[in-house]
Amino acid sequence: MEQTENTKNMVGENSLPAPLGPFVGHSTSTSAKLWIHWPPEVASDTPHKVTFSLHESEHGESIASKSLSLTAEMLWAGIVEFNGLHPNTTYFYRILSSTGQSALAETDNLKPSDLRFRTMPEDSDLKDRLAFLLLSCHNPEAGINKSDPRSDGFEVWSEIPNILKENPDVRFAILGGDQVYLDEAAKNIGQNSEKRMKAVLEAYRIHWGNSHYRRVLCSLPSYLMWDDHDIVDGWGSERKAFDGEAVTTPKADWQDWFETTKSAFWNFQACRNPDVFGCGMGGPFDSCFRIGNCAFILADLRSNRNYRLNQIWLDEQFEKVKSWVASAQGIDTLFFVSPVVFAHGDPKTEEAIGGFWPAVLAIVDWLRSAGKFLKLVSKWDKNIGDLRDDLDDAWFSKPNEKTASKVLNYFFELQNPKVGNGISTVILSGDIHTSGYSSIYSDDPAHGSCAIIPHIVSSPVSYSPFPWVGEAFYRSKTKTVRLSPDSPFKAQISHHFSQRCATVISLRRPEGSERQLKVKFYLEGFEEPTTIIFDLQRRSHRENLGWNSSSLGKLKSGAKPQAVEVTDARN
Repeated sequence: MEQTENTKNMVGENSLPAPLGPFVGHSTSTSAKLWIHWPPEVASDTPHKVTFSLHESEHGESIASKSLSLTAEMLWAGIVEFNGLHPNTTYFYRILSSTGQSALAETDNLKPSDLRFRTMPEDSDLKDRLAFLLLSCHNPEAGINKSDPRSDGFEVWSEIPNILKENPDVRFAILGGDQVYLDEAAKNIGQNSEKRMKAVLEAYRIHWGNSHYRRVLCSLPSYLMWDDHDIVDGWGSERKAFDGEAVTTPKADWQDWFETTKSAFWNFQACRNPDVFGCGMGGPFDSCFRIGNCAFILADLRSNRNYRLNQIWLDEQFEKVKSWVASAQGIDTLFFVSPVVFAHGDPKTEEAIGGFWPAVLAIVDWLRSAGKFLKLVSKWDKNIGDLRDDLDDAWFSKPNEKTASKVLNYFFELQNPKVGNGISTVILSGDIHTSGYSSIYSDDPAHGSCAIIPHIVSSPVSYSPFPWVGEAFYRSKTKTVRLSPDSPFKAQISHHFSQRCATVISLRRPEGSERQLKVKFYLEGFEEPTTIIFDLQRRSHRENLGWNSSSLGKLKSGAKPQAVEVTDARN
């Protein structure tokens, strides 16, 4: 990312890299992970020894401490984990280097009172309500208002502390993909490893160096999964990565770039998640955790992505996750974090676009070579370009539809067991820069008892949102769509918020076994959130209205979404 006058506000005037973080990672009722990146330009000792101390009050004595040595192999980043903590308790922490230097000395506007976290309640105290934050698509440079010198792209982040005050039950955040945009850094594809990593670390510093960003994540536990921009735009679906139409492995310099970004993702992001499958920095980075009766799956859809091999999520990854779910006794709700969506546009329309897009690109290339309309061509390259990687990224694109059908069938089987109570599934996504929701249906009679899955999207938190004109066009063409001609699945799509957004999701149990999913979209510029409530217990009835009015258009699939309540209330 090129540093501008506005991005200077993100990292301060000092050109030297500052410590990133500290950030809180995976936390339970008795443990918490703490992460920091302390670059070699800041500390004088090598390796850097960093000590975290834990305190029961802001000015209290240390009750525990842990040290770690940061090395170049770790990219000068690392985590400590404190265990034996008390449930539902606030702890403060401090960080010192071996030279006595405080981590706050080089950070802007963080106070000692900001360095705190709260452990999770015991499972028995989480039966009535669980709430968390869903965010994705963090590119502050793309969100800057160039005409406003105060704009730094972090406007939504600056409001999250107020959102958390309004929602005190929020206990953690899910960052569902594109925590950094490495597209500019990817100009170093083909360079040596040192130059590649330098560009990647600089991008992380600009994306994460802002005090608004750090103030949220230094106290709120977060779970992170990567998507394409954490590597490069379209990774796994980008045609430029392959040398020739018949080749199924990326070019060597692209694979080198993947290994560079993979190392950064592990050391900066994935190490904060629970490594339940023991894959470590080698990946893949699928992660699962449980809170109360709720299970969470973070699916790694990039480590093995290859559109030419029809790969999005390997069977081995899927089977490990299924085994973990089977071993998680007593769960009744499953949240599946998918960095890419199952439903947004019409798969048939998008397949048609992919078919004629090479001809469109050929016309643009001719204009470029002829020296005609170069300003327009430049805007095209920057804002549109080759859309085929975006079209091939979705679950129900042609390369991925078989795997998508297997995954959805598994979720509907969980909801419709032959014996016992089912597990309700909720899909959480980002990626598409327009927040909202879809209802995914199954026409399979075996899924008739619970035939609907909510699909929630929260995107972007600090990228430019999808234009409302484009979203209106999408909605005019995609009311209800068949996701694949060979599967029983379809979706009614209701994405329609073309603003940057942070989303609070809470699971409520107002009357014992009943479960309601409450989704509050905090849209930039709106004083009140838009709230949607899903009834997770009563989702078998489908009204199948046949709308014959020509002004509305006939719904060929004849489906209607589950009942939801839409409000603009804070409660």
